[in-house]
Amino acid sequence: MQLDALIVTQGLQNGMNEMPLVRNRQTFVVAQISSRTGAAIPGVKGQLVVTTAQGQQLGVLEQINTNVIAELPAAKDRIANLRGKQLNLIFQLKPEWLKGDLTLTLKGAKPIACNEPADPTRDCAVNVSFTLDRPVLKVHILLGKQTKDGKQYAATEADALFMAKVIEAAIPVAKVEYTTEVWDYTDGPVATHDDAGKLLKLMKEKYANPKMHYVALFPSDKGGGGIAYQQLPFFVAFGVGTQYQTIIIHEFLHTFNLGHGYDEPGNPRDKRFPAYVDNTVSPKVNRLSADVTGPKAYHGFTITEGWYSQYSSPYGDRIIPNDRSNMGGDALNGGFWLSDFTYRYILEKLPTIYNR
Repeated sequence: MQLDALIVTQGLQNGMNEMPLVRNRQTFVVAQISSRTGAAIPGVKGQLVVTTAQGQQLGVLEQINTNVIAELPAAKDRIANLRGKQLNLIFQLKPEWLKGDLTLTLKGAKPIACNEPADPTRDCAVNVSFTLDRPVLKVHILLGKQTKDGKQYAATEADALFMAKVIEAAIPVAKVEYTTEVWDYTDGPVATHDDAGKLLKLMKEKYANPKMHYVALFPSDKGGGGIAYQQLPFFVAFGVGTQYQTIIIHEFLHTFNLGHGYDEPGNPRDKRFPAYVDNTVSPKVNRLSADVTGPKAYHGFTITEGWYSQYSSPYGDRIIPNDRSNMGGDALNGGFWLSDFTYRYILEKLPTIYNR
């Protein structure tokens, strides 16, 4: 067997570990392995040795997933083959380790050749630094309640918890703290962007803390949708449940002054996005071979309960790298994860949210 990459991820990362890491944010290590024997190898096991930059051993982690298979390199197109399979060893770093500098070393139960691209020494180890402070994002969730045709629709505390988990999974902060308030809205149903626009105006009149994000969450029988002010911490999402998590993040990102990554009538795309092909954040080559499967390709991981992509399974499988950004068409076309551009943009923008 060989180690092809040792990826340290907080949600979005590539094989070179080029995405910066946030202190105290939930962190996983994904060991991508492959077979060198001419046949797939089932039942792969390993451990991760964690030490400080000074060489002090902090601990030895066991993998958190089972039934791992080392596939042949030619069969390792994870876009096509990962569904339903465990092709990576997955480890979760302890919360008290998520700061400073660490060295992470993979030890296999059986010999593993080291071929990781991020380290020219090829020693099955990677050095990482938790360099960014992006501490707590505060969200106030208004639980909408409305009556239509004699039937009552009411968002619940469970809906609020789900929304907070979705935001925490996608937005690179250490933690999301949220509060709730029941909001009995009586001015007609909330089922269109115009309806949501009325709510935004009411929210702006009622709430004034610029460091708090405000969400009005309304169940609806009209499917999902949302609307947000750019540069202001208010947005409305209508439709609740797992099928609307892309809408939650899409509208949430608007409050960071990020526009759409696609053209639509009367609303041209945000020109800060990189080149687009079919509403994707990537030049055309990234949808083909090298950049899709190579070490520079970004991988989206499912790291929080309730945040499941159609492209991935719960432990460390990746989406199509650099494919649909949540602002580049996902809410319309079914993708879930953020592009590397969007993720970096939010990392850079968060300090202005804390300080405004």
